[in-house]
Amino acid sequence: MSDRTLKDALITVVQRALTRVSDRILRLEVSKDWPVATALLELDKTTPLKILVQRPFKAAEFIGPKTTENAGVATGWRNDKDRDFAVVILGTGTGNLDAGLKDVRPLPRKEVVEEWKKRVVKRIGAKGDLAKYEVQDLLSELFNRVANGELPASKLEEYTDTIGKTPKVEAVCSNLWRLGLIPDSQAVDRAMARVRLSRNQELVDRLRESDDVKIDNKLEFAAESADKTISNIAKAAIAFRTSGQSDDLKDIRLPVLEEILKTTSISQGRAIAISELLDFHIDHPDSVRECLDEFTSEWDLDEPPPTVPLILEVPFVSEKEKKKEELLVRITLTPPVKEEPTDDDDESIILDSRWTGDDDDTSILAAESDKTAAEPLTAGQIEISSTKFRELAPPGFSVDSFLTSRSALRKYERG
Repeated sequence: MSDRTLKDALITVVQRALTRVSDRILRLEVSKDWPVATALLELDKTTPLKILVQRPFKAAEFIGPKTTENAGVATGWRNDKDRDFAVVILGTGTGNLDAGLKDVRPLPRKEVVEEWKKRVVKRIGAKGDLAKYEVQDLLSELFNRVANGELPASKLEEYTDTIGKTPKVEAVCSNLWRLGLIPDSQAVDRAMARVRLSRNQELVDRLRESDDVKIDNKLEFAAESADKTISNIAKAAIAFRTSGQSDDLKDIRLPVLEEILKTTSISQGRAIAISELLDFHIDHPDSVRECLDEFTSEWDLDEPPPTVPLILEVPFVSEKEKKKEELLVRITLTPPVKEEPTDDDDESIILDSRWTGDDDDTSILAAESDKTAAEPLTAGQIEISSTKFRELAPPGFSVDSFLTSRSALRKYERG
């Protein structure tokens, strides 16, 4: 990969910035992957330099100009009134600098990126499809991401070198994997570059970092699709999910992958009940646990269902003697709901969590009821307030702990 253009941009901007400050000292804000060492080595030939480096840079990485990691030494350089050299500070911000260096003017990376972008556009911007407005818009957004620290400059350098050799829209879109992004044919849609890149990055992060079993299930089902395009893209996404390596992104296409993950994975096989799912635990313990986890994520106990009964379905694949069977685990839920007036005099559907006890040994009754007449107590039941309960509780019994735990059970109660 050639980094000549970025290096030239660094040399030009640093040299120009040093002429703007009377004491010829500045703090250069760049990332470690930038070719800063070679740029300053070349600049030193025309503008003698001394360099203070701090994390993440190391003095050993710089050959040629005198370099130190001691901020006190650099303060001495600055205070030398007879010096015939400029001073450049690299690394972390002013918090770790010697007091005599905290007021040094920073040279923002954005200034370097703008010069770099100008040089890249001049070098490749008139070639083929790269001259199109939509492609220029995409490139501008990518350079902005480097300036913001969201994208490594080294990756963008490789990307621009590649599309400069193949200046076609297809190459612009298909080579996005070199930036750690998914190839996307819609990335050059008019005025959509920022939106598409953001969606792209979010999905890459989800694939790399999320442990959501729904993603795995949908990808696994898509990988078995008779449509080779869908199947191959799903397999590539699974490979990237495992490796986290950008090379595995090259065979994915963003619009197709979004459709795979958006579509509910419904098995075309037979439906089974939860009891049948548990029968598979001996041979497929991990798969059964993942299926139950997905049911848990789909069932919000704090919110009323949109419809009653509520049917939850999760795909499950069993494998016996190398033969796969696609199944659909189905649970039908009928949680009690009721209408409750709101502040606007409307009716709101909520879960009905009244509780009347299971047997005669139960001593606590729910206070809420929609019945006009009070329900009679059965043998062994008494009606008490929390205050009375505290009086009757045996010594050492934690009433507060009991009441807190009791309250937490309300979401599971049935009228």
